[in-house]
Amino acid sequence: MNLGGHRRRAIGSAWQVGFGNLGAIVATYALEAKNSPFPFMVCISSCCVCVIFSALYAGYCWRQNRKRAAQAWGREYTEEERMQLGDLSPSYRLMT
Repeated sequence: MNLGGHRRRAIGSAWQVGFGNLGAIVATYALEAKNSPFPFMVCISSCCVCVIFSALYAGYCWRQNRKRAAQAWGREYTEEERMQLGDLSPSYRLMT
């Protein structure tokens, strides 16, 4: 939802699907019955990594929104220029 324009959204969706499939491949080999404590360590560490990166991304979005609000833009953009800028537009706010 933080990517503006159809090209950037398509690339973002492709990255998301790719990493989701990578997780399925890792889970297939890590969660075998012969590896007794290993699957739990993989699941717990994956959850911890997700929490850490989610917090970092929320902080990044908050910081970028503060920067955009504080910046004094020297000119007014037309609606067409804002559409072409997409998520780089000064009025675009990132969501968490």
